[in-house]
Amino acid sequence: FVVGCNMEAGRWFVDAFHGGDVLPSAECRRRIEQLLGQPHALSDAHFAPATSFEIAVRMLRNLKACHVGQSRWEQALPVQRRLAFLLPDSPVERRDLGLIYLRCQKPHEALTHLASFADAACPADREEVAPYIRLSHRLISELNSPSAARSVARRGRRRHFSRVGAAMTAPAYFRIHALLLLDA
Repeated sequence: FVVGCNMEAGRWFVDAFHGGDVLPSAECRRRIEQLLGQPHALSDAHFAPATSFEIAVRMLRNLKACHVGQSRWEQALPVQRRLAFLLPDSPVERRDLGLIYLRCQKPHEALTHLASFADAACPADREEVAPYIRLSHRLISELNSPSAARSVARRGRRRHFSRVGAAMTAPAYFRIHALLLLDA
């Protein structure tokens, strides 16, 4: 985020990431384009004020990134549920919800969201989630077998799901992209 304000002398922005520098519009644009490595990449629309909705989504995505980066799946789950609720047309949020459900040892819920993502995805994205869909099916099948029920009862659900952690790592799948949302 870059915080901006309109003044008599024009529009000014505060760059909180570089010591709170106060910059005129042209200098702010130049600095961001330099950071992006893409001159002339920004339009005036990039400097429009962010809505409350955009700010809430950005904050939730940042919170999700914190939890996922530290493998705190149980804490990431309610955050991701909110994102999927706020962005119902976003297949990526459905995919991430499915993956987090899988990490939280809820393969039924994971399968619902991963299959929904795969149905709407391009072939490359379908291929990317296919191993997690297969893993969900396998875990559901194992949980439904009589021996699994005895095993889970004996050793506990957490131990039964220890393979999920080995099969799925955060950096391999959660490509959380930084969003450039500007607030004026």
